Amino acid sequence: MGGRERLQQVASVRLQTVGHTLLTEQSYRQAPFITSYERGGTTLDLANQRLLKEANLTWPESDPNQSDSDTTLLVGPGGGVYHTKFGDSPCSPG
Repeated sequence: MGGRERLQQVASVRLQTVGHTLLTEQSYRQAPFITSYERGGTTLDLANQRLLKEANLTWPESDPNQSDSDTTLLVGPGGGVYHTKFGDSPCSPG
């Protein structure tokens, strides 16, 4: 679909994701499952070696007013940072 030359011209990639996770409960009864949902977006800047990932997680079984959380991950060649409503946390480029 264009060959190597066309592929080398790609400067960035954007993904929109939706996730669903089922975890078994840690007790003698293995149902119902603990459920989580995730919506997010990822932008990969290939030209400048940067990544932006935004995620919204929902854990319906959480305590009241704690079921949703938003996280933003920014990564560049020198390192990265997770940004949440509780503050920023550094992370490695890996």
